[in-house]
Formats: sequence, structure tokens, C-alpha cells
Amino acid sequence: MSQVFIGSIFYEVTEAQLREAFSPYGQIKVVNLNLDPMTGKHKGFAFIWYDIPEAAQLAIETVIFEKIEIYKNLNIAREEIYQA
Repeated sequence: MSQVFIGSIFYEVTEAQLREAFSPYGQIKVVNLNLDPMTGKHKGFAFIWYDIPEAAQLAIETVIFEKIEIYKNLNIAREEIYQA
């Protein structure tokens, strides 16, 4: 699996919206929005786990050139790759 960090997303964005925006690049295993325990809202960033590293790389290379209405100033990076 390969993890992609998505930063500076709007607080109103849902897991479903992230899945819809990032699923064209490959099968998503997990979307983690890191909820704040006090407010119940996410913290403005997410991690998306893809089954294969190529999907993560394609998402990074493609999304930076597209205008997706889920983020303020896009901050995207490939965090790590490991074999599960």
C-alpha cells in the first residue's frame, strides 16, 4: 500500500468527497480524515491509502494540475510505500 497526504482541505469536505475525487487514480483502501475528538470535525488534512504505489503517484502527478473544489491551497505528498 502507498499513503498520500492531502493538506489544506476545507473543513466541510467529507470522506465520500475525497473518495470521489481521488478514486479515478486507483483503488482506495483507506481514507483517514483524523477527526478532532473535541469538535468531531477533521483537522483540514487527510491520508489516502492506495493499494498500489503507481496509483498514489498518479494521484499526486494529476491532482496538482486539476482544480478540485475540496482544498484551499493544495498540499499533497506521497508519504511512504511499504508492503503489507
